[in-house]
Parts: sequence; C-alpha cells; structure tokens
Amino acid sequence: MEMSPEEKMNMMEEEPIDDDSPPDNGPWYCSLCVWLGTMYTRFDKPFITFFMLQSFNHGLWIIATLAVKDYYKDYLGLDPGEMQIYMSIIHIPWSFKILYGLISDNVPLCGTRRKSWLIIMGIL
Repeated sequence: MEMSPEEKMNMMEEEPIDDDSPPDNGPWYCSLCVWLGTMYTRFDKPFITFFMLQSFNHGLWIIATLAVKDYYKDYLGLDPGEMQIYMSIIHIPWSFKILYGLISDNVPLCGTRRKSWLIIMGIL
C-alpha cells in the first residue's frame, strides 16, 4: 500500500527534529576547520593562535619526555626509581625559573635589567 504525498508530508511534520545534534560537516578535517572558525569568531584571534601553539608545544614536550623514558627503560635498563631520579635532575633548571625571573627583573646587571642576564645565561 503506497502513501499519498499529503500523507508523507503529514508524517514528516509529526517527526520531531532534534536541534541538539551537531551538523554534519563532512570529513573530520572539515569539522575541524568549522570548529576553528567558530573559535576565531567567539574569542580573540591572538588568544586562539597562542592557545593552539602552546598546545602543540606541550604535545612536543610530552613526546620528548616519552622518548627519554623509553631510552632509559629499554636501552639503559633502568628501573622506574632510577628513571625518576634522572628525570628530576633534568627538570631542576625549570625549578629555578621563577627565582631567575625575579632576580633578572629586579637586579640590574651592567646597567640593564634583562639583556645582560640573558647573555650570561645563554653563555652558561
């Protein structure tokens, strides 16, 4: 039994439309481009650009950390305790970052506040 066009239209009108479902933008990269476009319209462009670069940088840091842990475990044969000791030694300079920032901002060296400190730390 076939339905008339009026009956089909009535059935289509009765079906609820789900407005909460996301739009189909095609392949994943099209969805990503649409999402980035909405982020650029909602927020400041420099903020979103900085956020993306910082996220990329953090991802590279994680990859480097995993590579070092793999090197320690597989090639050097270290156990987790020894691995953590060496990872802590690697991260010691980051612990002094706040102290270095305070000193370089407040203590002038050779007449400048930052330039001479950057040159000295670059040499070290």
